[in-house]
Amino acid sequence: MIPLAQVPGVPCPECGERIVTTMEQLLSCSEVACKCGLVLRVDAERSQETLRNLRELQARVAQLRGRG
Repeated sequence: MIPLAQVPGVPCPECGERIVTTMEQLLSCSEVACKCGLVLRVDAERSQETLRNLRELQARVAQLRGRG
């Protein structure tokens, strides 16, 4: 079993369950849904800085994986 800390995702603000999502899903500004029915949407305009930081992190991870 994979430890929860290694499963990509975020805690649901409604029920606390882990919403499994990837950086790619977040960067595409697609919706992510929890089992409880809550749907989260990324507001691209209000989240510009965060999305930029995620893209930079994704690029760095890709570089590190390319070296391994």
